Amino acid sequence: MLFADPLPQSHKHHWQTLECINLIGYARTSTTEQVNGLEALRVALKAIGCDNMHNKQTSATGPRRALAEALGYVRGGDILVVAKLDRLARSVGHLGEII
Repeated sequence: MLFADPLPQSHKHHWQTLECINLIGYARTSTTEQVNGLEALRVALKAIGCDNMHNKQTSATGPRRALAEALGYVRGGDILVVAKLDRLARSVGHLGEII
């Protein structure tokens, strides 16, 4: 299950009460100049309860090791959370491969 935007406050508490659910956060920015952008994504993910976060500053065409790590970490019942959907996939086709 993927969430593109932070969960509404009413949903936040619901997910946090389910002990078997792990919220795994993924954040990415394209350039090292986007330090503030990456930090904003981290803050948003932390705010909705992501304890395990994978993030990286990498080019749009380069390898995404943090994404591979996050996808490798996800287990049945876990939820991969992204603060912005365009940070997850390069295209609709790529999104289909991930899901």
